[in-house]
This record gives sequence, structure tokens and C-alpha cells, in this order.
Amino acid sequence: MSTRSNLFKNLNVSFLMAILLIIGCTDPKQNEQTESGNIIKYAKNIKIFSTSDGYNIEIINPDTKKIYKYHLTSGERQSIAGYQTIALPSKGITVLSATHVGMLSKIDAIENIKGFSNVNYVFNSQLKKQIQNGFTAAFGEEQKISPEAIIKSNSKLVIHSGFGAQFTNEDQLQKIGILCIPNFDWKEIHPLGKAEWIKFFGILFKKEIAANAYFSEVEKAYLKLKDEASKYASKPTVFAGNIFGDYWYTPAGNSFQAQFYKDASANYVYSSRKGVGSLAISLEQIIKDNRNTEIWLDPGNDALQDIVKSHESLINLKAYQNKSVYDYSHNMNKYWELSASEPHHVLSDLIQIFHTSPLDSNLLYFYKKLD
Repeated sequence: MSTRSNLFKNLNVSFLMAILLIIGCTDPKQNEQTESGNIIKYAKNIKIFSTSDGYNIEIINPDTKKIYKYHLTSGERQSIAGYQTIALPSKGITVLSATHVGMLSKIDAIENIKGFSNVNYVFNSQLKKQIQNGFTAAFGEEQKISPEAIIKSNSKLVIHSGFGAQFTNEDQLQKIGILCIPNFDWKEIHPLGKAEWIKFFGILFKKEIAANAYFSEVEKAYLKLKDEASKYASKPTVFAGNIFGDYWYTPAGNSFQAQFYKDASANYVYSSRKGVGSLAISLEQIIKDNRNTEIWLDPGNDALQDIVKSHESLINLKAYQNKSVYDYSHNMNKYWELSASEPHHVLSDLIQIFHTSPLDSNLLYFYKKLD
């Protein structure tokens, strides 16, 4: 009996050791999150990977190359080394850019906005009502927002534009569980890259299907318009911008604005000037370069007579003399809120401006011809 008992004990010990050996020899990677390929096609400053319990998202600062990593999950709040965990769906959010409002409007998520920067920049009627009713807080300028105001709004996330190294009072907010996430859609180099950030907002509120479907339709419409524009034989010359202080600011050659001009089949005067933001050029150089340029975009004025009040030399520009000047300033809030998520409408406007004559301004979605 004793021998038999010892035999079973030895077998149990051997079995246990075998199990431990198998566990010890298992590839540790099998216990980690499995990750699919990046689902982003155009955007350069964000990557999205589907995982077994949600998504891993990497947001890249294009200037510093710093990568912000987030694990978004609706399951157990599993911690992943190097990633900050966000529970899905997000219950309340502060957004500090009009483009974020435009994105959220496309996936029917405006009601999730608990805080916004400045009510004077709002175009969306639903958000205006939410602010008026006290459901959404209006904070004012981004740099002056107090952490107490954000806490009071019941926001769980703050999406900001990443202009500085970090959001004001970010460390203080993070200590109490409010995560601040930078958004670099404004630094994208392709209009569809800007629009693709809607996928990020779709994931935050578990509306991936709506976000992906919307982007697919925008992409299809944009590419169709681009193809149609490529068939025009002539390409008008174009310049853009206006003077602010001592310099004229105009899109750099690698910016998404310059990509719009290219896709609409126009010759942008500064297309060869590298950069993804704005170029600062002297007024004298602008006049020298564009005396015979055919079309002028975005002068920042509602009427031709206002353009030359401070700088009479602009009257010598061909585009001014021929009244080929166009702007969106008559409804600026609409443009800043919706142009990022509706690049196909921007492109459609530009194609009409560049290739249709005479042009009926009433057919334009964002732009207007100045009188």
C-alpha cells in the first residue's frame, strides 16, 4: 500500500513539473496582445492597429518625432507596457479645435462633447445649443483653460492640437485621471490624411463602422473629383494668403493646401518651396512673384475694396484687377469646422474656381468670389 501511494505521489510530481515546464517554455509573445496591420492609408501622424481586445493607437508629433501610445479597450482595462489605457466608449470629452467638432458631427457624437474652447468659433447648431443650455462648457482660449474648469465639465479626455510641448496643466489633470491627447491632423500633408483622423474619433465612441463608412465615401468622392480635374488641358496659376504683421503667409509646397491646388489641376506659385506649414514671405516678393498670377485665394477679406486699404500696392496684381479673388471668410466657422472632414467639397470648390468661367458663387460650398 505504501509503495503504491509513493508511486502516485511521484506521478503527480512528474505531472506538475511537466505542466510547469510547458508554461515556462511557452513563447512570452503568446501572452501579449495580438496586433493587426495599420489601418491608416493617408495620414502620416497617426497609426491604428486592431488588437484582440480593442486598438493600439500611435500618435506621432511630426516635428519632434515623439510617439504617444494608447491602448483603447472595452474589455478589462489591461495594462500594456508603454501604452496608456483608455476605456471604451469614452463618456465625456473636451475638444479644443473646430475640426474635432466637425469629425464628431459626422459620427453623431456631438452629445459627448463636455467642453470646447471658444463659443465664437462654433458652427454646429447642436453644439451651440449644448453650450447655451450649460451641457457643454465653453472655456475660452486654449492656453488659459484652468484644470478646475475641465474637471467641473466631467470630461474624461482632452483632445488638443499639440501646438506646444504639452497641454497646459496636463500633468495635474493626468494625476486625477483626465488624459490629454495631442492631435496633429493640422500637420498632415494630404487632405485625405486630415480627414482620416475621423477613424480615431470613431474608435473613441465605438462608432468605427460609421467613421470608416464616412471616410470611404469621402475618399471615393475626392479621388473621382481629382481624376476629373486631371483632364483639363489648361492649368491656371494660383497664389494664396495674406499679410500679417511684416510678412505674407502662404501654404508651403508640401502642405495639404498645396496638395489641394495640385489635385484641382492648378499651378501653385510656391509648390517647389519645401515645408508642411506656412511660408513667411515679404510683401515686395509676393508682388514680384505674382504680378501676373491669375487667381488669388484666401486674402482674409470679404470684399475687394478692403484688400487694398492697408497696402495699395496690391492693386497692381492681375488677380485683383480681374476680380479673380476667392475666400471663405464670409463663413469662416463653417470652413474651419468642416473642411477637414469634407475635403471633397473643398476640392470641388477649387476645381470650379480654377476651371469654370463665368463662375456662379452660389454653386460653391465653402468659397465665395469677392466683389
